[in-house]
Order: sequence, then C-alpha cells, then structure tokens
Amino acid sequence: MCVKILNGKSLAQVDPDQGEEEEGAEELAEMDSFLIGACEDLVSSLASVLGSDFAPTFGQFLPLIGQYYVGFRAFNR
Repeated sequence: MCVKILNGKSLAQVDPDQGEEEEGAEELAEMDSFLIGACEDLVSSLASVLGSDFAPTFGQFLPLIGQYYVGFRAFNR
C-alpha cells in the first residue's frame, strides 16, 4: 500500500472530479501530504524494528521517498 501511496496511485490520492474546484485540489494535496508522511513513518518504524532484515525491502522504498526531497536542498540554499 505504501508503494502505491508514494507513487501517487492510491485510491485516496485520485481526484474523481479532476480540477473542478480549487478547494478540492487543496484538500487532495493535504491528504496526499498526510499519506506520504504516514508511509515515511511506517518505513522508518519497520527499519528500526527489523534492522538489517529490512535492508532488501528498504531498497524498494528509498527512491520513492527520495523523490519528495529532491528540491529540498536547493530550496534551503
């Protein structure tokens, strides 16, 4: 499920009205942010609990999570 969320393809992230209201887009962006944050927390918790056993699976999540931080360094400079 987190893979779907990090790819922006979960059912909760799909806007059925696609752009009809600006307010709807704002709510969708807020939901998107919440879901992504929850997935990041889950992956972090799994890594803490499972330790090195989680390493192979973490490789699947790292590029998905990293895509949300690409512009973060450039923005803070």
